[in-house]
Amino acid sequence: MTMLKFLFAFAIYGFSISAHAISSEPVEGAQTTRHQVELIRDRDYKCLQCHKDAKETLNLSHEPEALLSQGKTLNCTNCHSNIGPDHREGAPDVIKFTAAQSKAVHDKVFLDPSTILKANSQCVDCHAPTQLRE
Repeated sequence: MTMLKFLFAFAIYGFSISAHAISSEPVEGAQTTRHQVELIRDRDYKCLQCHKDAKETLNLSHEPEALLSQGKTLNCTNCHSNIGPDHREGAPDVIKFTAAQSKAVHDKVFLDPSTILKANSQCVDCHAPTQLRE
């Protein structure tokens, strides 16, 4: 029983030392501002989970240096809009770009003019119309 009392007293003594150390006053001249953590998130991460080769295609078709000179970053949502997780079910807010010009005549897909204008409106935010015609 005396051993149990000794261990209990020793534990209380150890706790009192740590409690005293925690409640100490701040030292003058010590840095009082806390470091602010800035979260860095890849905006394309959610897209690249399924569209794995899209990042390489994006980098090959657009020059990142040109976008940086305009103060913009190259990512999926800049051109395809900020889409939701249900875009696989044909959500209307996905802006699609089809390569109809590179297909044979009998395989071409004719798009609705409003769809073409909606897609082109995304392009002219960064590109001049004369560049797009070339």
